[in-house]
Amino acid sequence: MTHPAVSSITEDSPQWVGEWSSKYVGVWLDYGLLLVFGGVPWQVYFQRVLSCKTAAKAKGLSFAASFGCVLMAVPAVLIGAIGASTDWTKTDFLRHLVTPPTRPRRLTRN
Repeated sequence: MTHPAVSSITEDSPQWVGEWSSKYVGVWLDYGLLLVFGGVPWQVYFQRVLSCKTAAKAKGLSFAASFGCVLMAVPAVLIGAIGASTDWTKTDFLRHLVTPPTRPRRLTRN
């Protein structure tokens, strides 16, 4: 965020926020059901909660996990927003792919 090639992420938010198309309703519904009912990674969470000795401990573990999930999502959002707000032509990253190739010189005999 301090590099000169990176513009303010608040000014460029329409570029990386995007829009929600109604043709993806089925996909979003599927993701929502996966979050509600769980997938394979949720098995570990359910094992931890069900192994708690008391309901209060299970509830505390669930609240701690929810805050942990939100906290762990912040770096991913920042990395994506910064990447979308960066003018990559002003950086040295992959410069050899961005600059047009030079025309080779013709060798002649003198």
